[in-house]
Amino acid sequence: IDVTDIYDIDNILDVKKKQLQEDMLDNSTLEQIANKVDENIELTIKRAIKASAELGAQWATYHPRSDIINGFNRKKSFEANKNILTEYLEDAEKYGVGIAVENMPLYPASQPEWRFFGGGWEELIELCEVMNSDKIGICWDFGHAHTASLDQAAAIKDIGIKEIYYTSDDGFVYEKLSGGVM
Repeated sequence: IDVTDIYDIDNILDVKKKQLQEDMLDNSTLEQIANKVDENIELTIKRAIKASAELGAQWATYHPRSDIINGFNRKKSFEANKNILTEYLEDAEKYGVGIAVENMPLYPASQPEWRFFGGGWEELIELCEVMNSDKIGICWDFGHAHTASLDQAAAIKDIGIKEIYYTSDDGFVYEKLSGGVM
């Protein structure tokens, strides 16, 4: 089963294939999954940007990369995200879709090797400033921030969130809370 096309627009509604992919992922180690996904991750993300445009979405969410091979390396993670977002930005501009870089969960201090880039909003702000494009923004995941016990009011103030959408855990409730553009 190929998991690299999980976001391909032709497969999003294919329930049987999606179940097979999820079963394969459930029965694989993280290393096995990483090896399979890394082979085509660039193509998968580019497909997701295009699919977002085809679905009429204004923004596509991007989970930032994290260099955690020998413990978290913020500098390498920042550079990797800057470089790859520069490449993705070409597709985003081509298809008229923005890329919203999502905050990632932080794990307990007892597991520093599981620290992910984008766990704090300051990293996301810095990345967006360096990218200097109206097609690069921030997607604030309240659930990720909650698990990290972050000060969400301070994050929203610093980020300058203009629009909030939320879904229930089952993915079916969709509500818009305020006007503007993310």
